Amino acid sequence: MTNLPIPIFISEPTIGSVSFDIAISVLSSFIFIFLLLYLMRPKIKISPYICYTKMKPENHYYYVFKIVNRSLFYTYDINISLVKKVPYMVNKGKKINNRIVEIETSSNYKNHLPKSKRKIGYGDHAYLIRTKYDIKKDILNKDTFVTRFGLNRLYRGSLDCD
Repeated sequence: MTNLPIPIFISEPTIGSVSFDIAISVLSSFIFIFLLLYLMRPKIKISPYICYTKMKPENHYYYVFKIVNRSLFYTYDINISLVKKVPYMVNKGKKINNRIVEIETSSNYKNHLPKSKRKIGYGDHAYLIRTKYDIKKDILNKDTFVTRFGLNRLYRGSLDCD
């Protein structure tokens, strides 16, 4: 048995074939990066339901909001704020602007939320925030009350209560 050489056909690279190869490489890199960034983005949701409940230790009524991590990964550095928009007149009553007033909450920062697990009765991926502020009249006006969150300036979201 003799080893026969395998013929390799190498064509001369032309400007067209090199530029085509570069274009395909750049396009596939962009598709991969954007697909990766899209799939790995944080998916934080604020529940549309607000609970009005009496907490046992303090014996006081609170409004409670739930923030849920729907991501496939842990989410870190979550900044939470509850704000109220207070309208005021400008230009001699011709226009209305809104002043943002922060409402005190039980927590404005959460270090991390575990990844979402699709088990019934499992809730480590959820976080509850409460406030003593009476928001009943503010909720009725959908332009007044906003819950916002931010993830280390990478992703921001909000929920306008309808």
